Amino acid sequence: MEIKDILGNIRSDHIIYADCGPCGRSFRLDVAKLIERLGPDCCTLVALSKVVCKECGRPLTTMRAYDSKIKVGQ
Repeated sequence: MEIKDILGNIRSDHIIYADCGPCGRSFRLDVAKLIERLGPDCCTLVALSKVVCKECGRPLTTMRAYDSKIKVGQ
């Protein structure tokens, strides 16, 4: 069974953060809003390439994803 890397397959307990290199800000992305705007069948990498910084408007440079059940630093 093939698992596709699409927005609709991102689990609800996963968190995606994006960093803006030019202005140094970090943002938590709202996956539900990405799905609403681009559809659940949109490739995750395509969707992330469309995200821009909500402060300076430049493309975000780094994406990080976390499973919210994992305790960081323990």
